Amino acid sequence: MVFLEIVADGGCWPNPGPSYGSYKLYAGGRLIHHMHKKDFLKRSNNYEAEWQAVIHGLRGALRLIGPDAFVTIRTDSQPLIDAVRGKIRPDESRLRVLRNATIESLQQFNGYEVLKARKTFIVKELGH
Repeated sequence: MVFLEIVADGGCWPNPGPSYGSYKLYAGGRLIHHMHKKDFLKRSNNYEAEWQAVIHGLRGALRLIGPDAFVTIRTDSQPLIDAVRGKIRPDESRLRVLRNATIESLQQFNGYEVLKARKTFIVKELGH
């Protein structure tokens, strides 16, 4: 089994506005893929962009490595973390769709965890 780490972040400027996101994918501590500032939607908000970055990271991991892996996601989005852990339910239907897509992707792996990362770590890793 492979141990994967996805460092992901998304945002908008202005908020709401055009959204973007980035992620880095590590396997066994080695960088294997980096998506940098991909444009997502023309009109979105920060929360949606955070979810999109994680979803893109998970899809990249499945495409490059496959499901025989344990995945650690590092994000600075506490609402995303709480929603994946089942502590909260997003109040907007768009966010529930993104949460469900994230959980469906996560459940394809052998296991997962979602951890809070400091913003300084995210900026160092992804540049935003």
